[in-house]
Order: sequence, then structure tokens, then C-alpha cells
Amino acid sequence: MNAVWWQVRNLAPWLGVGNLAPHTTADDVRLMTFLVEKTKEANEPLVATKVFMEFGKKENARCSDGAYYRKFHKKLAPNMDQLDNYSIESRLRVMLGLAGKVSDDFLTQ
Repeated sequence: MNAVWWQVRNLAPWLGVGNLAPHTTADDVRLMTFLVEKTKEANEPLVATKVFMEFGKKENARCSDGAYYRKFHKKLAPNMDQLDNYSIESRLRVMLGLAGKVSDDFLTQ
């Protein structure tokens, strides 16, 4: 286990994310926390491009909005069932707000 992963894993409770999927980075944690806040009051799907562009601006554009979009759909969404320190409602709002593909494991929760 590399040092960065160890640090993220041990800081996770402080950041409010509890258990993290393998290979989750601090950037993933910030993205997920931002998405939970952004979708907190959402009653309909959001424009994903705008959401990820806003996150990129907030993070001083470490990645493009497209990179954050891919990170969500390829890394966070498939592992949503493992981010168990977020409430089911928060995770569900993120998935519905950003049209994330729901895994079978998440459905069973």
C-alpha cells in the first residue's frame, strides 16, 4: 500500500467519508463531498458538464470537466456501495442527479 493511499485512508473519517473504495484519492474524496453538497437539494437531474466545470474551477482546474465526469462515471459511481459513510439518500441523490449507473451491490443496500 503506497503512502498516499495510507494517508487518504487514515484521514477518511476526518473528512467524513468513512470506508473508501480501493485506489480512492484525496481528489476523489473532494469530488464526492462536492457532489453530495451540490445534489443535496436537487429534485431533478443536473447538467453534469456544469457541475464538473464548477468543481474544476473550485479546485483550480487540476483536471478538465471531462476528466472529472469520467472519474465520476468510471470510478466513483461503480463503487458507490462502498462509500458507506455517506447516507444512502446522499449517495442516491448523487447517482440520480448525475445519471450514474447503479451497480447491483448498491441496489441491495
